[in-house]
Amino acid sequence: MKKQIKILSILAIIILSSVSCSNPNNPNTNNEDTTKWKDKSNYSLLQQIWAGSASVFKYINNEQAYTAALNSYIEYPKTMKYTLTIESITWISETEGIMYGKCNYALDSTLTKKYMAIAFRNLTAGSVELSEDSLNNKKYAETLEEAKTVFTSSSGAFNAYDTYTAYKQ
Repeated sequence: MKKQIKILSILAIIILSSVSCSNPNNPNTNNEDTTKWKDKSNYSLLQQIWAGSASVFKYINNEQAYTAALNSYIEYPKTMKYTLTIESITWISETEGIMYGKCNYALDSTLTKKYMAIAFRNLTAGSVELSEDSLNNKKYAETLEEAKTVFTSSSGAFNAYDTYTAYKQ
């Protein structure tokens, strides 16, 4: 019974985070980067469930809005770690970039409503390497603009990458 409740809770969080991303109003109308990040040819490769040794990332594109969602959960026991509304991706190359998003839910409540960054590299249809931001123990920013300034490749915010494979259902 407890396992069923956990599974239903995780599904409810995923559904709620997807619905929360369906804002038809673009909150960043002055941001030149708002929609161009979805135009990259490899953007569709991100839209998968990525399974690692201890955690899973699920990337969900939102066709009706200028955002996407990234859900991270711990595999054993299945526990939602956080959900992000992705508001921007800075593409470094066709297979590398940094996703920036606002945290809607997190096990660590200090992250809620803050901005985080997830770097990716070596993106293919079957695998990707991901790294969560961490810069001198700084894990979040107050605004999207701050996150894009602080969490960059050159700042050293992404030093530990883990390999994830596309989950085949």
